[in-house]
Formats: sequence, C-alpha cells, structure tokens
Amino acid sequence: MKHHLTSILPLLFLSSLNLQSATPDDWRKNLPEPVVEQHPGWVDLYYDTWRIADKKMSEYGGQYLFDTAFTKGRIWMWDTVWISHYGIYVQGAHPKITNPMHGHDLFYAAQREDGGIPHVWDVTGSHDRGVHNPIFSLGELNCYRHLGDKARLARVLPILDRFFFYLKGKYRTPDGLYRSFDWNNGMDNRPSPGISIDSTCEQAMVAGQLMEIAGIVGDRERAAKFELEHLALRKLINDRMWYESDQFYTDCNGKGETVNVWSVASYWALLSKVAPADRAKQMKDHLFDPANFKTPMMVPTLGRKSPEYDGNGGAYWKGSVWIPTNTMVIKGLLEYGYLAEAREIAINGLDGMFQTWKKTGTLYENYNQEQPGAPGGSSRPDFVGWSGVQPIATLMETIIGIRTNAPENKLKWTLRLTEMHGVRKLKWGPDYSRQVDLIADARNAAEDAVTIHVDTSAPFTLEVDTGFATKTFEIKVPGRTTLEIQNTTTASH
Repeated sequence: MKHHLTSILPLLFLSSLNLQSATPDDWRKNLPEPVVEQHPGWVDLYYDTWRIADKKMSEYGGQYLFDTAFTKGRIWMWDTVWISHYGIYVQGAHPKITNPMHGHDLFYAAQREDGGIPHVWDVTGSHDRGVHNPIFSLGELNCYRHLGDKARLARVLPILDRFFFYLKGKYRTPDGLYRSFDWNNGMDNRPSPGISIDSTCEQAMVAGQLMEIAGIVGDRERAAKFELEHLALRKLINDRMWYESDQFYTDCNGKGETVNVWSVASYWALLSKVAPADRAKQMKDHLFDPANFKTPMMVPTLGRKSPEYDGNGGAYWKGSVWIPTNTMVIKGLLEYGYLAEAREIAINGLDGMFQTWKKTGTLYENYNQEQPGAPGGSSRPDFVGWSGVQPIATLMETIIGIRTNAPENKLKWTLRLTEMHGVRKLKWGPDYSRQVDLIADARNAAEDAVTIHVDTSAPFTLEVDTGFATKTFEIKVPGRTTLEIQNTTTASH
C-alpha cells in the first residue's frame, strides 16, 4: 500500500526538479533561508520538507500544528517533541501555525490526576494511557534556547515534575532501573529483554534537564531533588547496564543480566550524559565500525552485529534509519565534543534523505540503511512528521553550524564548511524579535581565513569556532558589518 507510487514518481518529479535552491514564492519565503552554495539540493529539500509539513497540518485544541503524520486526529508523544525541534524555525512565516509548542501543551492539558501523560493524544479525548519516550524536557530546553521564554519553563516544570515521578512509580524496577516503556519505548519491534537502556537513560536525561530548568527559574529545591535523581540513575546505569566484554551500554533481562542486542537505543547514554568519557569514546567507536553501525546510510537502528539485524530494508526498527534516533545520536556525540563525528553522521544522513527525495519526491518514515536512496521497510511516505528534523534543524544547527542562545543574546557558529554558507532571515529571541543574516565567504581550504558578513536588526554576541580559532564578537549596533578571522598559524605563508 505504501509504495505503489514509487515506480512512477521519479519521472514525474525529476522532470520538474531544477535543484537551484530558489526561495518559494509563498509563505515559505519568510522562513530562515539556509545558504549552502555547493549543495543547492539540500536547500530545495529544506523547502520541500516545509511544504510536506504544511500538507500534514492539523487543527487541534483551537490552534494549528504540524501533525505527526501517522493517523489524523491523533498525535504521538516523542514525535511531537522532535517536531518542535524544527517547528521553532517557523518564526511567524506560516499563516496559521504560530506556536511551535502547541503539541506539547495539548499533552500537558491531558495530564491525569496521577501525573500520567498519555503517549497518544486523541482529538476525541480518548487518550491512550500508555507511555513512551517521555522527553518533553528536551523540547522545552530547545525552545528556551531559541526564544528565551523563562515564564514558559516555570509554567511547565510542575507538570514535568509530576510526570517524572509517575513514571518512577509505574516503570521503575525494585533495583532502580526502568522497564521498557510501552511499545518497546516507541521502537515497536526492536528486540528488548525487558529492562530498557533507553527508558532508564531517558529518565536520567529528564532528571538532569529538570534540574537545569529548575535552576533557570530559581527553584533550588527542585534542582537539588532532580540532581539526586540524575546522579542515582547515572551510577546504576554504569554499574548495571555496561556490557564490559562488548564495551557497550545494553538492556538487562528480568534477572538483571546484561543482554546486548546492539540497539541504537543505547546511545541515549550519551545524550543523558551518564557515560564517563572513556565509555563515551567506546560508544562513538562502535558507530564507525563497518562490521556494526557504519552502514552506507547511518545510523541503523540495529547494528550489523545484532542477531536480529535486517539488511533488506531494516524491517522497521531492526536496522532501518530513523530521523529521531539519528538526531539523538548526533546530539549525544556533541555533548562529548565529537563534532567531526556528529557532522559526518549528519551529512551522511541528510544526503541519504536527499537521494531518496530526488527519486521519489517525498520524505519517509524511515530509510534503507544498506541502500541510500531507498525508503526502509514498511515506511510511510510524506512523513513530516519527525522526519523533518534532519533537513531543517540538523542542516541549520549541525551542518551549517549556527545555534541560538536567546537567554544570553548570543549566537554560536561552529563553522566548518568551506563553500559559501550561512543563513538569511533567521528570527530568534523573545517573540522572534531579532533577525539576522550570517554569511561566510567561500574559501579554498578549511585552514584559510574566514570572512563573515553580518546583517542584524539588534545587537548580539557572536561566537565563531572555525576549527583553527574561536573568536567572540560583540555586534553592538544594528545593520551590516564584516568580520575577519585569520589563521595565525598559516598567516605567514
């Protein structure tokens, strides 16, 4: 049912595909405009991703949102969090979607007296009582860094506090680890022996993030409480869920024994920041092992070493590439300073999506890890949805390398491309009140001096990491300015 159009789409689509990265003449012209001079197809994919997201738009609770693209009338918990990661870039451009966190708010409004929040919100009010991937705090902090809305954090903190302890009461085992949340924690058919590395690490991550949120809003008591929760889970994970012979974080069975199925779910140990540096390095190394996770398109949801690995399309969560888990891995690597590795995976994954989009004209639920350019097994088309994260947010933040920090009125540019690149019309800060263009000139090589052209509506701080130098600039007046960063180690040549 899902693939009957695939054979005719390439001819119809490619006949109209010019790959010239022209800004569309509709609402999308007011979105941030990514600039990647040597990769115009990535920019075309970026804009088409927004087109598909618009096509999947729904109105729930009196406001419009980008839907999870699975079943009309229902939205899923972790899908909604990942959608908010690119939704923050809508910046008032869309005529109907104005609040990128509306999906979060629908779930919060459905919180029960016992603290539980359903993993599926239903427009009828008959919400599913199960739970998976309770990672709302990840989306909240991401939005806070872009818009700086501290009042929102103060408002949602008590909700997320109650949800955390609901999960602790229902899913925590007597020894302190967590049973798999429902539907194998959202990875429906991935092998799991019962005690889940991802469920446990996600709780550790949420504890750490709620500690951070409490600190931001000045709630010292909650901050101290969640610090203890994070520390306790970090110790348990390292004591109980590290498979020494494989040098990998794993699930456990009902007897408390580690059982390694080589799942990408184990990489929540990086994003949750529970891994010591030496173990993080081992986890990173497995990603680039051709006998395991280094497939032609990365990152497979099971490594090739897994007995249940499916090399013929990935069989849903048994090998295929999913954008949310890719995003999790990339973010986790960045937490440990593995920038080059995170960028390699980001570029590999985006290119795989791009090759598939060129052939089919759409984005998919998951992708074939062994055959870049093909969807994965049982994969739905037009899945934007969470598959929009990579062509929008990952392109902007990891490949181009521009990240916002609204609370500090600061942008950080981790600048590694040598082609002309950057972004125009990026709005950020309170109520999207600041707008900036940042464009770096093309260079012959990565060690060459960097020239950056800035055009801003408001003063801000710009930190630029070129790989050979890190410089901070105070942009004190609105308007245009040009910045130069010399490589002093090569300037004499």
